[in-house]
Amino acid sequence: MKRLIKKVSVILPTYNNAEYLKTSVKSILNQTFRDFEFLIIDDGSGDNTEEVVNSFNDSRICYIKKEHSGVGDTYNLGIAKSTYDWIARMDSDDIALPTRLEEQINYLNETEYNFIACWYAVFCNNKIQYLVKPSSDDRFLKSKLLLHTGVINAGSMFNRNIIPPEGFINDVHEDHEMFLRIRSEIKMSNVNKVLMLMRYRKNSYSRSSDQNYNLKMYHVVEKYFSEPVANQLGIKTKKEFQELRGWREYFYGDKSKARKIWIENFLLFQNIKIVIAFVFSYLPYRFLNKLKEFRIRFRINYYLSFFSQESILIRKLFKEITK
Repeated sequence: MKRLIKKVSVILPTYNNAEYLKTSVKSILNQTFRDFEFLIIDDGSGDNTEEVVNSFNDSRICYIKKEHSGVGDTYNLGIAKSTYDWIARMDSDDIALPTRLEEQINYLNETEYNFIACWYAVFCNNKIQYLVKPSSDDRFLKSKLLLHTGVINAGSMFNRNIIPPEGFINDVHEDHEMFLRIRSEIKMSNVNKVLMLMRYRKNSYSRSSDQNYNLKMYHVVEKYFSEPVANQLGIKTKKEFQELRGWREYFYGDKSKARKIWIENFLLFQNIKIVIAFVFSYLPYRFLNKLKEFRIRFRINYYLSFFSQESILIRKLFKEITK
């Protein structure tokens, strides 16, 4: 029997982000799917966040202000206060395209996934920079979990029953740690449509060029980083695991260790990506991370499809929403 999701709870945590909050809230209120409650959880903001929220006259909004305690605790409160089994996440500086909730609910009603996200566009300075189109395959997404997630958590929808009693317990990588903790219960996918506009902010803590952020990511994954867990996630051979170890060091740890792992396990010339990473690993840290953050591959793909119907529509919607 197909499930039928009739109502959802949208959770938007915010902290001192009044500058962008109005556009984000408006993008949820203007969804084509209308039957939802909208929990805006203010994590102790010191700006005019409350004034921005009160400017909306919509009975679906439930505004909760609490003392500042971090994003993980804020999401836990949102889930505890929510009414419905299906939760849609939203960040206070991002924008949902009008059909986001409708498209995700339709996808969930037709499948057996319990956690989904979507393709998304990254924008900065009122301009679309590139599109990101991650895989929709559960096994592929899980195989990458020891390195990174293939779902955009701020644009996700999931069943609250997959969240364990302790909830989110890490404020920096609360999503990634959660995925690893519930790896046996979660079934992941992405709607193959651009449904979110993600704001690029140089001062965002989640920027991958932040060395402290990378170090914390390294330690969050550490207790899960083993061959048995890798096997559960679809990494079946020792060679694949050693390659994964190298990538972990390359992205989040010691790049000299990455080179050593790849050389000792005869992996250097097995994959062109490893060859490129090996060469790049000698570049200065700051330059390399600026190069990574520029997302060259995504930008090239976007400009190659600049005049496609999809790209034109996304730019049109972006212009209408942000005017």
